[in-house]
Amino acid sequence: MRQIWIQTKTRHQLYLDQINGQTAEVLFQKITDFQTGDILYGTVKQVDQRLKACFVDVGQGDIAYLPFRYMVDEKVGHGDWLLVQVERLATPSKYMTVTTKLQIKNDTLVYSPFETSIHVSHKLTSEERDHLIELLSPYVNEGLIVRTKANQLDQTTLINGLERLKTVYKQINEMPVKKGLAYRQSHPFITALQQTDLSDVDRIIVDEPDMKQKILSILPHVSERLNLDRHYLHHRPYGYESLADELTRRQISLPSGATLMIDQTEALTAVDVDFGSYRVHQQTEPDYMVINREAVTQLAKILKERNMYGAIIVDLLNMQSNKEQQEIINTLKQHNKQQSASIHIVGFTKLGMLEVTRKREVSNSYQFFGVDQRTLVPTENYYLQQLEEELCWFDEDRSIDVIHLEVDSNYSSMMKPFLKLLHETHEFHFPLYISAKKGLQSPYQLYKIGDVHWLLSRYEDKGLSIDKAF
Repeated sequence: MRQIWIQTKTRHQLYLDQINGQTAEVLFQKITDFQTGDILYGTVKQVDQRLKACFVDVGQGDIAYLPFRYMVDEKVGHGDWLLVQVERLATPSKYMTVTTKLQIKNDTLVYSPFETSIHVSHKLTSEERDHLIELLSPYVNEGLIVRTKANQLDQTTLINGLERLKTVYKQINEMPVKKGLAYRQSHPFITALQQTDLSDVDRIIVDEPDMKQKILSILPHVSERLNLDRHYLHHRPYGYESLADELTRRQISLPSGATLMIDQTEALTAVDVDFGSYRVHQQTEPDYMVINREAVTQLAKILKERNMYGAIIVDLLNMQSNKEQQEIINTLKQHNKQQSASIHIVGFTKLGMLEVTRKREVSNSYQFFGVDQRTLVPTENYYLQQLEEELCWFDEDRSIDVIHLEVDSNYSSMMKPFLKLLHETHEFHFPLYISAKKGLQSPYQLYKIGDVHWLLSRYEDKGLSIDKAF
């Protein structure tokens, strides 16, 4: 049985594709995260002639790097408002890169309002390219990139698609000017559905009516398999802690019993392949090649699932022979294509280590779950996200009257504003009371309370403080 679970109600959002209980694909994003291609409003914070760039405040505490070469007009000053588009996402050591040369896309066309020429995919014949240019030229004075798929559409469909792109750009410019997101092409989870063969999917389960309507507007043929579950958190086949552990753990076991060990530094990710508890089998090739094949097969899956990016160095077993190195590269290429993992294979170093790179598209799993990439210790964000999940879980149960949140004293100062934000977002049906206590074994503890008067009296009798959060 194949099911796709889509969780968008919480501030941390998840997409899980499961086949017979096994995870085939997992995607994640935070509601506050920017994505490549997002169009944002921001103000110029600084112009640096030495760097030939300016820095743009796009809200949420985010600063973007805008090189002069990515600008339509370099004549900008401090405080000027700009519309920019995300080219590359931020890393722990670098700002995100943006451009003012906007592009608005659909499956067949890329509309560039600050360009003046039409370019057609070179996968088409010269006759097909000339035909599309002749067809589209009367309808556009700006720049346009025509994709290969455009050749499959009739003229009316193609022109209507172009007019919608031009309308989107017009609407963006007419929006109230405020820092932050102005336009996003599509929710990444809907894009994932569009790119997935859904013929063997039995159910698509969502937790919000709005997401259900968005899916139906784009994929109406899935209506009978699309379910809104108002008790989603009670029914989903994964838990926050277990999924966080699966996508951030250091040691990964391979089917043969061998292991991968993943360690991250600021500069790179190191993957070490080890025999572990490898079980000897009778085979025609050496044990180390069996393990190495397993390792790179699993590597493609791990890099995609965890969305790991940057330089990745893999220390495989006994990789000195050029022939064996090429066999491993071919295996990785095959599984990279199958997983759509977007891995660039650099090759083997002089020390016999495999080097690959991967471009950042969204936050990796460590950042998403709030787990320190080096120590693997949960951060404050881990516990705040876990708390949101638990409160939403309680909110699905209408029999609950009151919740008591007991917080470790070290976390109490940040907890109240966070609770206010959560209540504004979710409008929980129950009141919540919060108290602080020193020396809790975890940052917080939640209790279901049947009688609020008993709770308040208990704290009053002990001379302890307890407040109503909402």
